[in-house]
Amino acid sequence: MSPPRRRLLVAARHAHDAAARGLKPLSAQQLDNAVNGILGLPGVTHVRVLRPGERRLRAFDANGFDGAAASVHVIEANEDTASRLKLQASVSDSLLVEEDAALRYGAARLTFPAAVSPADAVTAVNFRFRVLGSDDSPVSGAQVNLRLDCVNLSAVTDAAGIAEIAGYVVPGSTVQYLQILPQYGYWDLYAENPSLRTDAANEVRLASLAAAFPGFPQGFRHGWGQKMMGLDQLTKALSGRGVRIAVVDSGADRRHPQLGHLRTGLDFTDHATADSWATDDIGHGTHCAGIIGAAGQSGLVGFAPEAEIHVLKIFPDGRVSGLLDALEYCIEEGIDLVNLSLGTDAVSELVESRLAECVAHGVACVVAAGNSGGPVQFPARSRHVLAVAAVGAASQVQPWSWDVSQYTPQLAAADGVFSPLFSCYGREVAVAAPGVGIVSTYPGGSYKPESGTSMAAPHVTGLAALLLAHHTDLRTGSAAQRGPARVQQLFTLVRDAARNYPFGAERVGAGVPTLDGLEEKLDAAPAARATEAPALATASAGPRAPGRDATAFLHTLAASHASTPAGQLAARFRALRASPLHVRTTSRTAADDDASTGPCPSPPAPRSEARPVAAGTPASPEAAALSRANGAGDEPTELPSGSPPSTVTDIRGLSPAQEADVRRIVDEAIASALERDREAPVQRHHAVTRCDGHHESVS
Repeated sequence: MSPPRRRLLVAARHAHDAAARGLKPLSAQQLDNAVNGILGLPGVTHVRVLRPGERRLRAFDANGFDGAAASVHVIEANEDTASRLKLQASVSDSLLVEEDAALRYGAARLTFPAAVSPADAVTAVNFRFRVLGSDDSPVSGAQVNLRLDCVNLSAVTDAAGIAEIAGYVVPGSTVQYLQILPQYGYWDLYAENPSLRTDAANEVRLASLAAAFPGFPQGFRHGWGQKMMGLDQLTKALSGRGVRIAVVDSGADRRHPQLGHLRTGLDFTDHATADSWATDDIGHGTHCAGIIGAAGQSGLVGFAPEAEIHVLKIFPDGRVSGLLDALEYCIEEGIDLVNLSLGTDAVSELVESRLAECVAHGVACVVAAGNSGGPVQFPARSRHVLAVAAVGAASQVQPWSWDVSQYTPQLAAADGVFSPLFSCYGREVAVAAPGVGIVSTYPGGSYKPESGTSMAAPHVTGLAALLLAHHTDLRTGSAAQRGPARVQQLFTLVRDAARNYPFGAERVGAGVPTLDGLEEKLDAAPAARATEAPALATASAGPRAPGRDATAFLHTLAASHASTPAGQLAARFRALRASPLHVRTTSRTAADDDASTGPCPSPPAPRSEARPVAAGTPASPEAAALSRANGAGDEPTELPSGSPPSTVTDIRGLSPAQEADVRRIVDEAIASALERDREAPVQRHHAVTRCDGHHESVS
């Protein structure tokens, strides 16, 4: 058996975060040097590289970070090397080495311990179950779980509805729980301390969805959660048209009658094909997609049936790297809303930075808080997202279902709404939404009830889509442009629409948002696509100084650096772009400028002091590899002498002709320096790094 291997992510700390710490961001070349050094270590293999898209590169450029490292490398290493790499990276201010952690998805479930072996116990047990539907037809494919003290036993029913369970238990064990999980079409069954026979079959009948909802499924238009949030009271014209929503999950079965309108998606798993996003072997993504966007003349209708839904598949085997891929897609494709019914215990700085970039690009992320009944999971605990907890309704809880066990009077309101025990809680929770006994679409054209914050999040995503598409406050001013102001305004509207409950803000945040009372603010006329907000600068613009000719200033600046090596000259212009001058040096169209936006500003972090290996201490191979990321052996970039003060003309308002002059002057200055360097070789080697991650050597 081969030793276990760990998958890691290697990347530079985000340029904005590095600058906030007073550090020089790593260049793409420095990151490549570090990765190459790591790949030279024993037991390390390179899996793939996650490259930045054009919008993120333009944002780096607009914020003065062109040439900064933006790629993420996925590697695998043996246990020992991985541990040492993470240890060495923990003392680096510039390089990040993180676990490519597994992500969780799914509805809230009981957890069972592993079964014991014959060596641990001496008593053999055998149970036989026959699982039937309400019409006495056998239910196949249902998972039957038994818990006997510290032992879990499980089996799946066959075509006749029969499940044979055999195993070994500690003498004197009693059955604590019985749970039966049908594939679809029925409610689950959950019983504590059941009386079971071992000498004959235990016959169990499940309650069908058809028995609970007259006319099901054609007559089933809205679930109880959608009704609680006021969806059934809206006119059909309020349909979310014009909004782009990404469902990052396990795919979505577009063969379902209510999901046949889904046309766009991408599979980020290891076994992707062109249309594998449209299949869902798990069912979780199909369930979430139905809550948001199910459509049809009959049957379930989602919150935003005319929204443009993008299905981004990262499960099964979803990892942080897949989430980074999906968020990159959302930025590049101009997604408005992202539903993330997933999470992990580990906080990822790489994901946190990508979420900040999503906000900067006007992408709003709605995230499930988690189902462990403990602290809010990540990424729901990120300050850049809207975290959603779950609530249930006592009148909607099915007898004999597991949902009954999640109710407690201490967390119930007078109207029967309650906070289920499984829902994660904490100050990060922004709002809550229905997440207990939610019936939605399931692969194969069927329906299934599920419980979890995974079901609550798409309720909020759907409501937010209606606000984005139709709320008049999001059609004017800064909220009409893609950017942080738009995301913040949307999140504020969601919170303001919430009805509070007496469970405490840690369990429900502002409460459960509803559409009640918003009719006058919702305009059914299709809204124009939001334009991109201007790129965010990493420094304040400072006061303007009208009367200065920016192009004349640049002529003077270029002439003053006539003897400057090309690499340093390019760096000086990059520094200017980070200053109040805001020089743009790359040729771009008006559409490009509209699409440019920058990373979400973060509060300044305290500068981390370098912690080098003590003098005289031999550096490990891992330390040597990581030291390359800190620029060891590289000459630091010299900042421009006599940098323009904050009163220099702010050229963001230049006319097209002036813009052309600026581009021409800068391009000519750098081209002249390159030509001069070729004719008169300098003493050192300069690596010029382009924004696309490629490298050119100029000597």
